[in-house]
Amino acid sequence: HSREKGRFIKPLEDSIYIQNNIGSQYPNFIRKGEVYPKHLGKEWYEMIVAKIARRLHFKNLFKETKDPTYGSMQEMGKLSLNGGAYGKLGSPGDWQEDPCAMLTVTLGCQLEILMIVEALILKGFEIVSLNTDGWDSIVPKSRLEEYFKIVSHYEKIIGNQELGNVEYTRFEWIAQTSVNHYVAKKIGEYSNGKYYEKTPELKSKGMFAYWVELWKNSSFAIFALAWQKYFDEGVDPEELIMNHDDIFDFCARSNSGKSFYHESYDEKGKATKESKLIRYYVGKKGKHIKKVVREGNLTGAKDTNLRPADSLKVICNRLPKSSYKEHLDNVDRQWYITEVKNVIYAIENGKRPKKNNISKDQLSMF
Repeated sequence: HSREKGRFIKPLEDSIYIQNNIGSQYPNFIRKGEVYPKHLGKEWYEMIVAKIARRLHFKNLFKETKDPTYGSMQEMGKLSLNGGAYGKLGSPGDWQEDPCAMLTVTLGCQLEILMIVEALILKGFEIVSLNTDGWDSIVPKSRLEEYFKIVSHYEKIIGNQELGNVEYTRFEWIAQTSVNHYVAKKIGEYSNGKYYEKTPELKSKGMFAYWVELWKNSSFAIFALAWQKYFDEGVDPEELIMNHDDIFDFCARSNSGKSFYHESYDEKGKATKESKLIRYYVGKKGKHIKKVVREGNLTGAKDTNLRPADSLKVICNRLPKSSYKEHLDNVDRQWYITEVKNVIYAIENGKRPKKNNISKDQLSMF
């Protein structure tokens, strides 16, 4: 991973921003490198190769027919190969676990990407981000053909011309706090050197993702919504948060796990043990909530106040519709506004603001 910090990038008129990803890179490396867990033998490898062939079969059928059934089948195959094959090589206790095989795949894939990126840098192309499965570049329009030729050349060298092809996504702009936390405006794709304009849509990752699977959404969704609306449409985050009426977007989740238990404290310091899994929001009235280490825990863990540590919070595992207004009136909206503005400041200025030092005109970008 590269280590970029907060920034907003929008290429000049004579250049384009391209995000390159290598599709199915890890399963493909298992196939072409004949990698398998030592204790399972080559039968495991042959099983994976068969599953790759089946996935490609459904992928081709989907391209030919546009039948969503085939699309779902190939997507399921992709997920199972990444998580159920490569992913399990590094899962402690799993029957497929083999750290040596996992490292062979991981390091091999990273070296492949570094080979391509090095060639591009030596030719003077600007690489602005580097991830485990791809890289981002700003490419002069006059050198696009040269860029594609270099990448295609190395696709053949590493044996990715059939599977694991490099994908080219064009962004109008990108706003990010780190390599895995960003929101970008996707406007098109390149395939075989041809450009296909797409209906503009946002691609978001990490803390900027608003629509995510429920079990992955442990943070305050209102943040992602405000950042997306600000960078895409210029919506004032303060106005958005003050008028937002979905109480669930103000909520966060906390799972105490096996090492901790939740405990809340009222204004008199009286402690109450809470559920293992709780939903809460930051309120003008409420309690302090802490994750307390269980007795006998030997991990060295310490008691931890739930975010934000110094603010009052309201546990709302049950939210009947009749209670929405009461909770919305109690939300400490100013805390949410400050958190959102802090991140916007970091992106636009490359650093976090000093406490209580938010510029009044920081929204002048629009």
